[in-house]
Amino acid sequence: GQAWKLSGGRGPQFALPACDRLRNHHQVYSNAGAMRGVSRPSKENYMKNASVAAFLLVALCPTADAAYSTPVRIVEQPVTTQASKTPMNVDVQFVMSNAVINPNNQLLYAVPADKRFVIESISVWSFTTSCSFFLKPSITTTAGGETSEFRLPIPDRAFSPGGSGFYTHNSTWPIKLYADPNSNIFVNAIRTDGGCSVTLRISVSGYLEFDE
Repeated sequence: GQAWKLSGGRGPQFALPACDRLRNHHQVYSNAGAMRGVSRPSKENYMKNASVAAFLLVALCPTADAAYSTPVRIVEQPVTTQASKTPMNVDVQFVMSNAVINPNNQLLYAVPADKRFVIESISVWSFTTSCSFFLKPSITTTAGGETSEFRLPIPDRAFSPGGSGFYTHNSTWPIKLYADPNSNIFVNAIRTDGGCSVTLRISVSGYLEFDE
């Protein structure tokens, strides 16, 4: 015997008098459930009836009645963000005179105090020079508080492009190294023999990320 109507494409809805009664039931049950001195089973029963009335209001009554539904509890979830990554290319260039075989460690980069440097590739290149020699490059980083030197293999002597009589090295390696915040990255390139001066450039590529 209940009156129905169609509204807004939402399907059948209760006519307004029935919605008024649902609103009253919802208010009565909500107030009763909030009263002091009510036994726990009775309180739970009141709140259960209030929830049913609120559901029917939202499902079957006009949109404006949605304001009478039970309050929605919003639970904030922790936001997870990926560490910001800043691409980086850094290099150092130095000269080895005729008599120098070991130039010792050269500072490549000083890592900022709040960042970690992740190295993904390294390249060693020598300008053309008049003598041939073996080259033994290395890179030294500190990760997790431990400092280690990593040697890079170049099995051949400097080569002479097109038989020009001038010699060069040119090698690149994919690599995965880490450098702690506030640490220094050093590179070196020991050669087997002197006899001529040579200019070397050592470059690394990777990214900086925030230290968490």
